[in-house]
Amino acid sequence: MNDTKPWGYKWRSSRLLVVSSITVALFAETFLYGFLTPILSYMLEERLHLDSSQTQTYTTALLATHGFIGLVSAPIVAHLAEKTPSQKKPLLIALAGCFIGTLMIALAPSVWLLFLGRILQSMAGAATWVVGFALLANNVDKKHLGQSMGTAMSFVTAGIVGGPTVSGALLQLFGYWAAWSLPLIVLVLDIIARLVMIEPGLEYPKIDSLSKPAATSVASNGSPEESTALLPDTLSTAIPDDPVESKHNLKQEYYRAMLSEPRVLTALANVVVVSSLMSGINNTLPVHLRQAFGWKSLLISTMFFCLQVPNIVLSGPSGWLRDRIGIRGPTVFGWLAMIPLLLLLGMPGDAHFPWAGGHAAGKSIFTSSLIALGSILPLVRGVGAVQLAYVVKDMEAKDPHLFEANKSNLRVFSMTEVGYSLGMMVGPLLTGSLFEGVGFFYMTVALGSFLEFLPILQRFRDEYTPETLPYHLIVPSLPGYAFSSGPPLDRNFGTGDIARVLDQLMKDIGFESGYVVQGGDIGSRIARHLSVDHESCKGPECQYKLVNVVFMRKPDGITDDHLNAFEVEGIERMMNFMTTGAGYAMEHGTRPSTIGHVVSSSPIALLAWIGEKFLEWADDPIAPDDILESVTLYWLTETFPRAIYTYRQGGHFAALERPDELKADLVKFVDQVWPGIAGAK
Repeated sequence: MNDTKPWGYKWRSSRLLVVSSITVALFAETFLYGFLTPILSYMLEERLHLDSSQTQTYTTALLATHGFIGLVSAPIVAHLAEKTPSQKKPLLIALAGCFIGTLMIALAPSVWLLFLGRILQSMAGAATWVVGFALLANNVDKKHLGQSMGTAMSFVTAGIVGGPTVSGALLQLFGYWAAWSLPLIVLVLDIIARLVMIEPGLEYPKIDSLSKPAATSVASNGSPEESTALLPDTLSTAIPDDPVESKHNLKQEYYRAMLSEPRVLTALANVVVVSSLMSGINNTLPVHLRQAFGWKSLLISTMFFCLQVPNIVLSGPSGWLRDRIGIRGPTVFGWLAMIPLLLLLGMPGDAHFPWAGGHAAGKSIFTSSLIALGSILPLVRGVGAVQLAYVVKDMEAKDPHLFEANKSNLRVFSMTEVGYSLGMMVGPLLTGSLFEGVGFFYMTVALGSFLEFLPILQRFRDEYTPETLPYHLIVPSLPGYAFSSGPPLDRNFGTGDIARVLDQLMKDIGFESGYVVQGGDIGSRIARHLSVDHESCKGPECQYKLVNVVFMRKPDGITDDHLNAFEVEGIERMMNFMTTGAGYAMEHGTRPSTIGHVVSSSPIALLAWIGEKFLEWADDPIAPDDILESVTLYWLTETFPRAIYTYRQGGHFAALERPDELKADLVKFVDQVWPGIAGAK
């Protein structure tokens, strides 16, 4: 037979060239994705003449559109690619779409054409990711998969950093069209790589010699040979009556098996979160740096460089590490290490952190945080794709019929692309809204519930399920405190007013028929107002309130001789408090604005002022972490000055010190004053 394989088949279909070609394709896709980010504000404001106040909104919309189109396109791409014997054709079609989309963006005379070009880029990118990663997984054994994908992710990162870094620099140094010349060069290189590559494993026809007799046995290409029996030994029972229905059922069974596997769900969650994080940073970083430091496109591009270069260098070693010790350890460490770095990243340029707001100091802190974040990212980035590839190879070994290699990898990486695109859509929408609403720092902070009541809420959570929980537990934010807005400035606003607001809140959420209130310290005063002044906080026989601070004088006829040692110690503590520890109350009551602004000017001052109370007033020691969390809450929300307007002397921290005892008291109190309510939630 004469072999009709194309010229250079051996080296053009080699594993090295295939992996290299896919790597170039992924580099080109991410390069074009990031290329637009630093110059988008120029395009919107200078070329399309939009107001600068709309820049962040359009940036968010454009990036979110890219993610949404990728989300929709990925399953369609996988479905069509399954029907194509060679995966090279979908890659070439994607390249054509990407080329057209890039030209439309560069030439766009209007916003709608800009969006249309981005849509074409997104569709092409989805095809590149799905088909490219499937080819990569098909041509690398499991033992080296982590390192190979880590290397590919290095080039992906190079595209992410190269796009915004180069575009911003070229725009500022040489102008708009000089900047756009580079993507065209990248696309030409991508065209060459995709044309040269030959997909391994494809069969090519062989030309029979005239002298060779007709074959009747089954050869490797599926035709019969002379030595083969005309009838098989047994009739196969695997051939279905309806091949189309069988394929449909197999596909359903495939997705059912994959989505019921915890490793798959974890991997997809990792993909979504990483994608959201990176697209969110891409979305807000240019506008934030321009507002915080007055930087232009060149310096903004440099920051993208600082974020991604460590990623390029460390992606390969991170993949090698995963191959050696597994995925879980490095991934968990990476996520934990990123939390403080994200917080630190948001501080420079924020008015809440004057120590990080200096011109030089703020820039140094921001740059260092960005580099550190880029160094940690390789531990979590690309992990989802590697984990999914591992799972597929394991399942192929158990059920080869259901998990045939080529189709399985196309489907699994379409799932990866769906997760990635979902993150690319959610990230810009979420961060754009947060950035415009609360600023860059709070965009990087996940705010929790009110700290003192976390222990008691945890006790209820440990004991009950949502179905068996006997009561609705509501921890309101008092007006003026933490996350609530401040009191009105045109009139006095006391504990009675706070009680009125909270009573209306309870009515609005469906508790007109009654509720129980518990309060300590300033909350005890509010609880008394609620029980006396508001009908919803009253029952047919009694007033439903529970307070853990009640001031009263010693009853007549009671002398110190009747007191036990514990009570004597309590009186001594109270006398000591009244003589040496009540100065804060005079300040709060007579000069709240003065002391409020002084104390809130420094986190150390807040710690000294508030931490002292936790140390001296608590019957049982309170953990330093709890004290620091409370102080941090006041510092970050800047609410200490307005919170002390209704503050008065005294106070205990029952919810924090004795959550078990307070929980028991609450349960017993409710059972006494409102029998049967526990079962009528």
